[in-house]
Amino acid sequence: MKVVSREEYEVLVEGAQVWEDDRFGPKILVTRDGRAVKFFRVKRWLSWNLLMPYARRFARNAELLAERGVRSVKVELVGKVPHLDRQVVVYRLLPGSSVRSLPVEGLGELMERFGRFLAELHERGGYFRSLHLGNVVCDGEGGEFGLIDVLDLKVGRWPVSGRRRRGNFLRLVRYEVDRRRMAAHWVAFRRMRGGWGSMRRGGWRGCRGFSRMRRGSWGRADRLC
Repeated sequence: MKVVSREEYEVLVEGAQVWEDDRFGPKILVTRDGRAVKFFRVKRWLSWNLLMPYARRFARNAELLAERGVRSVKVELVGKVPHLDRQVVVYRLLPGSSVRSLPVEGLGELMERFGRFLAELHERGGYFRSLHLGNVVCDGEGGEFGLIDVLDLKVGRWPVSGRRRRGNFLRLVRYEVDRRRMAAHWVAFRRMRGGWGSMRRGGWRGCRGFSRMRRGSWGRADRLC
């Protein structure tokens, strides 16, 4: 990884705006030329970070997605900033808006395509543990979907198992803002025939897990709306 000096860092973030932060400081800055500067704080020294630093893992996951034809960010720099005790990646912002930021009304057709996109991601071996509608970007009306914040992602050689697919879909109802969108357009979301077929091929026998998911989390989402 590139060691970013204090002087290089100050030039990089001059005039940048804070896009996301927490009590430890900025998490993502957006530079004046439209690039994102994402910071990684090492929470535990004895962790997988010793073998694969967070910043390098993020960049590698983005590359693996691109190799499988899945739209994601293109990382331009992987480095560490010693004076901040942070790792960092710099990438161009992915064009489009997050699915979470779009108005609920009129999302039916988009949610159908989104469901198909997730099923295809699973078929290509992608398991996105941080899946929520804020991490999925749609590039305009009828445009492509893409994934951002891809640190917690695994890309394998084989399609994702049925059990993991079910768990991945259930993550979409963890947050109330996402539950409202999913519940409002659930019929459209489940209409992706090829997607549910791929789940059955992945071992979701008789879609019993799908039935439980509808009776469980989706039922709760309906009640919240």
